[in-house]
Amino acid sequence: PRFARLARCSLACVAMAMNTAGGQLDAFVRFVEADPVLLDALRRQDWHAFAGRYNGPGQVDHYAGRIAQAYARHGGE
Repeated sequence: PRFARLARCSLACVAMAMNTAGGQLDAFVRFVEADPVLLDALRRQDWHAFAGRYNGPGQVDHYAGRIAQAYARHGGE
């Protein structure tokens, strides 16, 4: 399961983390850091590769576009 990639965190830990925005962000960051392919796509700003790896093969273009828009909206270039 996806939560297994989160080193130092059990399923109960993940469930508790989802109760706060900070916990969700922490879990997301740890999830990305635990996946070298996902982290590389993020660092390269390859939104299609990131979306495909994170969300799976369905609707990659849709999610990649949303990620690119959010990145630009929050000061990315």
